[in-house]
Amino acid sequence: MEVGFELEAVTPVFMRGADQSKVEIRAASIKGLMRWWFRALAGNYFGNNADELRKAESRIFGSTDYKAKFSIEIYCNAEPKSIYAGKFMAQEIYNLGYLWFPIKIQASRKQLCTYYPQGTRFNMILKSSDERVLNAALVSLWALVILGNIGFRSRRGAGSLKFNKHTDEFKKIGLQTSFNSKDELAESIENAISAIGEIIEREPIKIDDYPSYPILSPKSSYIGLYKKGEDPIDLLKAFQREYSNFRRSLRGRDRLKRLVFGAPIISFKVKDRRSSPMIVGVLPFGGQYSVKVLKFYTNPFSHNSFLNKHVEWGILKLFNQYLEEVRVWGDLSE
Repeated sequence: MEVGFELEAVTPVFMRGADQSKVEIRAASIKGLMRWWFRALAGNYFGNNADELRKAESRIFGSTDYKAKFSIEIYCNAEPKSIYAGKFMAQEIYNLGYLWFPIKIQASRKQLCTYYPQGTRFNMILKSSDERVLNAALVSLWALVILGNIGFRSRRGAGSLKFNKHTDEFKKIGLQTSFNSKDELAESIENAISAIGEIIEREPIKIDDYPSYPILSPKSSYIGLYKKGEDPIDLLKAFQREYSNFRRSLRGRDRLKRLVFGAPIISFKVKDRRSSPMIVGVLPFGGQYSVKVLKFYTNPFSHNSFLNKHVEWGILKLFNQYLEEVRVWGDLSE
């Protein structure tokens, strides 16, 4: 069995392959991201039982002992675009210099030279001889495209995608790929979680506290929408302005409160790494686009004792209020 799709880049894509200076959409990288989203969905059925989750995950995505039970093929006939045209950086990258600061730095050092611009189209095929496995792959891909992004700086708006064609297979399992209301999006999230439960044949467990890894559950995650508009880059610029202003408002003794957005913080000499628990992207919504903002709460925040001591989850709620996000899913009770 196989299912094909056409995907389109909503924001520039900076995924890389063996040559780290050049953009490349790799099936293995896409599969790895799908695995992450499967884990976030399936966590509703395992909680902190990571061993059992790993077994369920391996039966679909494979492990060191056996290969995955589905395959991905992905093609792009478009030519990548150079980040620099002579001495000048592509405008959409230059204008998002705060969100995409590492991209600007690496491009200036010739460590990153090309990218796929907005509007680039990709063809993808999922194949499996097992219908349940294929459905698990479909749900995981849906979550990646609708809720996540791909490639470098994917947590700060780069690599947002949308489905263009052949989405009937998603409809069969209760998943929409375009939304006219936040309720439609919330319903599809619920359906995605339920679909995974049916595939792995488990009942959901109650999650009252923050889990040890990101789980898309109402108590440990939050999804909001910020603004609507015609141009994804303009929307990210608006978000960038608010995000920058909020972070800069945390001055003096409050500067360490920025930790909740991820580490390191070079200006404060915090060198330890922790990926941001906040994922920002752009989602087609109501005939236009909207900025999607996801937040995942975990305990511990990090394996680093310094980061755990100083992180304040409540800052994410303050940022939500500052941004005036429209709630779609989840809780910000901290």
